[in-house]
Amino acid sequence: RKKLFAMGNRRTAAVCVKESCKRYGGRVIGVRVLLAEDDQRLGKLVKYMLEQNNITVDWVTTGDAAYEYAMYDEYDILILDWMMPIESGVSACRRLRENGYEKAVLILTARDAVEDRVTGLDAGADDYLVKPFEFAELMARLRALGRRSSQKIQQDVVRVGEFTLNRTAKVLRKKDQIIQLSPREFQIFDLLA
Repeated sequence: RKKLFAMGNRRTAAVCVKESCKRYGGRVIGVRVLLAEDDQRLGKLVKYMLEQNNITVDWVTTGDAAYEYAMYDEYDILILDWMMPIESGVSACRRLRENGYEKAVLILTARDAVEDRVTGLDAGADDYLVKPFEFAELMARLRALGRRSSQKIQQDVVRVGEFTLNRTAKVLRKKDQIIQLSPREFQIFDLLA
């Protein structure tokens, strides 16, 4: 199988060419992606390959630029490199989630330790892909994220007026008072919240 190699000062990213990707389940059509990657060669290559699959791509090279673009423009999926200048992708992801950003986020990085994956996912990423990667796997992950991107991310704690609903603990509070609800009542309140 033919491969393109993006050589940077980081590990090599193996990316399959368009012809060999066709057998991996189609394209992601009508999706708008923000790619945040500071490695120029890899960024150009990923942008090109995504565009060859009819994906609209904006490309930035810093975490703070990714944050600004994501907050003030409409993207279906963000692809964030972890190690970028000014602000890391994980930090940008965390800030986006803290400010209510609900679209899909994929961390794309050479950091492959379990602790790094946990940190990235706990920062709010929906998926995590380690470099080097196959382009076909990136496309499959984008398709999966695209299917889920129409579903809203539910916050663990929701405030409505004087009420606080904790979805994890299944508790409803009014100020400092706990209100006992049956499972059905909790579901109804959760839907209304």
